[in-house]
Amino acid sequence: MTDKESVKSIFEDKIAERAPKATDIDAIFFFDITGDDPGKWIVDLTDTGEVRPATGDEKADCTIEMDAGDFKDLVHGRQNGQMLFMAGKLTVSGNMGLALKLGQLVQG
Repeated sequence: MTDKESVKSIFEDKIAERAPKATDIDAIFFFDITGDDPGKWIVDLTDTGEVRPATGDEKADCTIEMDAGDFKDLVHGRQNGQMLFMAGKLTVSGNMGLALKLGQLVQG
């Protein structure tokens, strides 16, 4: 994985590959990535572990909002999700406990 990797490729390749193995989380996540490489993504960890672009009408158990640069740093292991949250760079709404379960899916 390189720094020039797009948010889209991170979701479509890395996260989509891991999602089917994380269906025990049994929740739907909405990611709203802003900044220089924006996008909105659904990570459905209820049945098959599907990752897809958000259409705007999906319901999610947990919503995560952050800047694309911070998201890439999180994925590359240069940032810690809890530190980003404490610094106000990562916003979680809905079931906050579910966000803590995403480490294995996003990082690594």
